[in-house]
Amino acid sequence: MTISNQALAGLLCLSLGCSGASAQQPSVAAQSIVEIVPVGTAGGPPIQVDRSEPATLIRVNDQFYLFDCGIGTVRRLARAGIPTTKIKALFFTHQHPDHNMDLAALLSDRLFGLGLGRPAVPLEVYGPPGTQRLVDAAAHFVDAAFETFAAEGWGKNVERPIYTAREFGSGIIYEDANIKVYSAENSHYSLMKDDDQRKFKAYSFKVVSPNGQVLLTGDTGPDSSLSEFGKNVDLIVSEVLNPGAMRVLLDHMLHGTPAEHDLPGLLDHMTREHLDPAEVGKMATKANAGSVLLTHFGPENVSGGTDVLREAVKSHYSGEFFLAQDLQVYCLIGGQGASRAHVTLCRSSYAK
Repeated sequence: MTISNQALAGLLCLSLGCSGASAQQPSVAAQSIVEIVPVGTAGGPPIQVDRSEPATLIRVNDQFYLFDCGIGTVRRLARAGIPTTKIKALFFTHQHPDHNMDLAALLSDRLFGLGLGRPAVPLEVYGPPGTQRLVDAAAHFVDAAFETFAAEGWGKNVERPIYTAREFGSGIIYEDANIKVYSAENSHYSLMKDDDQRKFKAYSFKVVSPNGQVLLTGDTGPDSSLSEFGKNVDLIVSEVLNPGAMRVLLDHMLHGTPAEHDLPGLLDHMTREHLDPAEVGKMATKANAGSVLLTHFGPENVSGGTDVLREAVKSHYSGEFFLAQDLQVYCLIGGQGASRAHVTLCRSSYAK
């Protein structure tokens, strides 16, 4: 399912007050299609029933780019009717299991799709240090699982797809005809020991598209440099966590278990290496962001917690913001003249 150029023109004119004549201008009709799809909106690692783990898809015209790949991502892509063989590039913000565990499923589905004759674009996987090891391990896992197919004569002539892993630091990490992707190290690992901080890295991304700019925070703690990195972006896709509710949840989960002694460290991680809604609002205001899309909801937000998030963000940010649901489709529509790009919820679901 796609949004037509005519629909894009209509959405733009609704926001800018175009006349009937101006709605037909070629500059509007020729706009690129830029869609942001929160494929998975649940923080993990605990599995949630109604939300998949973190993954965000950005579509630019007929190209698809995936950011993180938590458990449930491949099933959500299937639900949306997007073959995994169409994913051109995958970007990992950091290496935590709720952000990368569906990589093996993605590689498996691509391999099976090739066996069925689906055309496939080469897959490039971008991530922090450790990404090459992750891709190699996932590919070996998939090959081991497919050995029985080969023994039965299926897939012997299927050429194994090429998975290119590219590890990066801060700066521009990707560019093609549709997008540029910039990375900046954030504070998600700030509590690690110094030696571990040199080994493990967590990043935020800025994606520059034909219609505007998107900041994906990934998992991060409050970080003043993030607002500067995302200065004047049209959309911030931000994680969010309710620390008070998380404290109650963790205390309930760990009480009386061997892991109870880990509670202080976990709470420190949740409050200092993640963003609460007030911090999201402050960051968005400081960055002069056009809109905010909240994602990465913890179990504490599934029932009755969203009102708290809304009020906390609104107390520090006056712009438009959305609370994501899996497979919603947000359109980034480029501005005309001096007006800036804007974001609209253009479809309630990408699902077929």
